[in-house]
Amino acid sequence: PSMQQVRKIANYTIADAVYYLQEGHKKAILAAVAQAVQSALARFKKYHPAFGGSVLLVGHSLGGAILFELLRNSKLDFTPRALFTLGSPTALFMHCAENVPEASFTLPGEVRFFNMFHPMDPIAYRIEPLFAEELGQLPPEKVPAEEGVWGGMKIHHGAQKFMRWATGEEKK
Repeated sequence: PSMQQVRKIANYTIADAVYYLQEGHKKAILAAVAQAVQSALARFKKYHPAFGGSVLLVGHSLGGAILFELLRNSKLDFTPRALFTLGSPTALFMHCAENVPEASFTLPGEVRFFNMFHPMDPIAYRIEPLFAEELGQLPPEKVPAEEGVWGGMKIHHGAQKFMRWATGEEKK
């Protein structure tokens, strides 16, 4: 590839992370995302006042790392049931900042945490080996998929079953 192509790839993959990691920018981004998430939830509750279900947060790439930091530092005015990070550099950021929690770490409020990544994704990292080195010797768990993404189920049934499992309402 040409240098122009390499720079374009770098801009698409790491420029936002470099910007986020600058302390002044990081604080502003965390505050803006916290406000946006809380505002979105408030709007949802306004139009669905009878809602009594669980709130799940999903963040892709840098968004996952941002949501993790917001929850880790109790910066949201609500407690979601679970956080899903998809292709996120959360582990890389913690490792590089030498800010890795103890092995017994849990997110405040008993928020369940799921870190999903593809081994070929250059941005995504496993997080569990940071907490206990021996976990790095174990292969990562695979997200099951057979007969199509939802195991032959209609997509809305598969999504509902997944959400019940993710919130702990359905035990395997």
